[in-house]
Amino acid sequence: MELWRFGSVTNTGGEAGEDWDGDGASDRSEYLAGTDAADPADHLAIRGFRRLTEPPAVQLSWNAVTGRLYTVTIATRPCGPFGPAPDFTDVAAAGAAMAYTNEPASLPATRFYRIQVRPPW
Repeated sequence: MELWRFGSVTNTGGEAGEDWDGDGASDRSEYLAGTDAADPADHLAIRGFRRLTEPPAVQLSWNAVTGRLYTVTIATRPCGPFGPAPDFTDVAAAGAAMAYTNEPASLPATRFYRIQVRPPW
């Protein structure tokens, strides 16, 4: 597997905290997310953020990996504390993209978002 993914069995020290492709996500995080640790363009990140006017809301979108479980978390400050968004905890991806549209009435006016992912096991 290492030879196929990294081109050599000596190119990486195999440490979980390493970031082989330099995309800011550790190799361990990419393994858990199901993304390619050798591809800097393949990592978990919010890809779209838009305001909706009718009804007023915010929509987030991101690339997903089928079978992985995603949770949107929300905070009122950039450093948290973050808590799960209403109705979006451990939602299984069924395709290459996912989106979350907030519930404006149940959320504070200022919000910061994070996407969490985990394997189904």
